[in-house]
Amino acid sequence: MTGYEVMVTFTDWLLRETIDISFCILLILLVRRIFTNFFGARLCRILWLILFIRCIVPWSFPVNIDPASLFSKPDTFFNSRPSPASIIQPPEDVPVLPEAVPNTEIASEHRTAARNRIFTAKVLRVIFVGIWFIGSLALLGITFFRSRRIAHYTTEAPQPVPSWLQEIFLECRERMKIKIWPVLIVSSGINSPGLIGALRPRILLPCDLVNNDSRQQFYHILLHELAHIKQGDIWLSWFWTLFCCLQWFNPLVWLAGRYMYLDREMACDEHVLRMLETEKRIEYSRSLLELLKWCRGHPARETRARRPRHDELSRYPGLACVVERKTNIERRLGMITKFKIHSNRQIAFGSFALLVIAVLSVASFAGSGQTVKLTSDKAELMGRVEDFFMHNFRDITARKSIEWGEPETEEKGNRSIRYMCETQIWEKDWKIMNAVFTFDKDGGYVNYKNVSGYPKDKVAVKIDTSTDEGMKALVEKFFSQNYRDITARKTIEWGEAGTYENGNRGIRYKYEATIWGKDKIISDKIFTFTPEGKFVSVIDVEEAKWQEGKAGAGTIAVALRAYAANNLSNGDYKNITFEKLGFKKGELNGKYFNMDNYELTSVSFDESRINNPLHYTITVTRPDDSWKIKSMQLTHTSQWIQNQ
Repeated sequence: MTGYEVMVTFTDWLLRETIDISFCILLILLVRRIFTNFFGARLCRILWLILFIRCIVPWSFPVNIDPASLFSKPDTFFNSRPSPASIIQPPEDVPVLPEAVPNTEIASEHRTAARNRIFTAKVLRVIFVGIWFIGSLALLGITFFRSRRIAHYTTEAPQPVPSWLQEIFLECRERMKIKIWPVLIVSSGINSPGLIGALRPRILLPCDLVNNDSRQQFYHILLHELAHIKQGDIWLSWFWTLFCCLQWFNPLVWLAGRYMYLDREMACDEHVLRMLETEKRIEYSRSLLELLKWCRGHPARETRARRPRHDELSRYPGLACVVERKTNIERRLGMITKFKIHSNRQIAFGSFALLVIAVLSVASFAGSGQTVKLTSDKAELMGRVEDFFMHNFRDITARKSIEWGEPETEEKGNRSIRYMCETQIWEKDWKIMNAVFTFDKDGGYVNYKNVSGYPKDKVAVKIDTSTDEGMKALVEKFFSQNYRDITARKTIEWGEAGTYENGNRGIRYKYEATIWGKDKIISDKIFTFTPEGKFVSVIDVEEAKWQEGKAGAGTIAVALRAYAANNLSNGDYKNITFEKLGFKKGELNGKYFNMDNYELTSVSFDESRINNPLHYTITVTRPDDSWKIKSMQLTHTSQWIQNQ
């Protein structure tokens, strides 16, 4: 594999993992929020173990997202990897598809567009991998620096452990039944008790706190830290830290870590509370509260500005402290005051619920989100077929993939692959092509042969123009084949279908259109089609209404010419009225226009004007002020003048 192929494989895997992990985190957070009080802290902690298992096991959620689509925008008609659901059943008729004809202009244009898309996809992948690598490397560096820093502080100026503290530690170790032997370290380099070390656990205790000689408080502190060892929290902390370095760009991972650390501490508190008598549980909460007050008032000794505060210790990898954030302490104290030992029925129900969640989040999705893998041989042949289409088939102006067959090898070493697609001939008729393309062992084109019964006409769905639904379908089909500048469209209102001139069917459609993804306009148009469903015209609704006004003005012009022919120069043209022209009151009234909207102006008759002695202007004003066009004028030369 080349370096770029490795990068493609890695980015696809990383993005799929991001989708799956995010889905699992959202599921756990939802269940945790609903059942926290019912399950208890220990079962909530087990919820996060499901996430750890998901991080290790390579299974996927059924999300139909191809990571490659994030880096490229394949053309609709030239998509070479259709989904099985998009396969169209071929029709019956069998016409003949023209032979391949060279088309250098279209091929050159397609090659340029394809190269630009490929170059853009490569650049985006390189940028993504570069940003990810820099971020991961920076986090790994910060992790290493902080781990060395906290190790240095804990080993700096160690103090001897008092005998009474050793006795308490042995008692806690026996009660917790810990097999390994942690090391107690008393140091002035820290200001909060904690646990560090996965292979060699070390319990850290501040020097000033040990000097207070509070036996009961240290009994609770050591039980809490030993509970961390028993639960394996340091191992999980390191694993999660490294996982955050991998998924640093995912905010859900950081949110999950915050709740995970809280559930970890609350699980340790619950573990300790189960071991204590009822009356001593309140003393445990007091020990936590007193320890928080002590930590806030006692920073580490010597060069205190360089030492991390107690509320910053949660940022350090592989470190578990008794007290961290103030908000976490408040939640833990609330849990302690409300603590009760759950019944066996609750534990059984919680365990069953966790099992169901684990199955839903992992097992039932195994392999379902994987995309279809292409062999290198098939991918190469698909690319050669696409290249052949770019250089040939001049009559094919659009194409949509339906199905790719599997590659086959002949005796001579030639390789072939079957390709089925929809093709549009000269932007008119649609046909279904199904042919086998053959190439030699070096990739050179040999021939192509149509599969028996192909090519076929694509069966056109008969649309009933007598119904509103049928007319709407025709309009939608018209939009799919025209108005390429409209990149988005939102329906506002549909009118009712009706019959127009020459028996054609029409319907009004009002919509909001986005032009090239920027400007938005509102259009109100009437689409007309023949009774058989063929497109006739599309005009604005206002323009269609003006047709009535134009027809009325034309009727007036005919009557005026008849009046001039009968009266010649004897006619009274200056004071001419509609009544003199023979119109009765209301005779010119229509659906939108009436006689008040028509006006005769500049009427004159001069016999010296041999070609056209009659001059006139008929003005038609809009019946509604909301119309865009204010008026239209018809002159004696039969020309229309529009005034907006």
